[in-house]
Amino acid sequence: MDNMSKEAQIPQPLLLNMAQASQVLCLGKSKIYELMETEGLPHTKFGKSLRFPYAALQQWVEQRLQQGAA
Repeated sequence: MDNMSKEAQIPQPLLLNMAQASQVLCLGKSKIYELMETEGLPHTKFGKSLRFPYAALQQWVEQRLQQGAA
């Protein structure tokens, strides 16, 4: 089994923490906080823990790309 097959078997987490969201979006923490407040970047809280639904982030980016193309 090669490395590509092993990586393909690892499921994407449903919720990302700030560090993971920052890496996935290629944005810094400050920009993510700004987008949460000004652009509706999808997020949720569990107590004090901030989480970002992976699927919702993908959809949010897709919507922004479509709006930019319009």
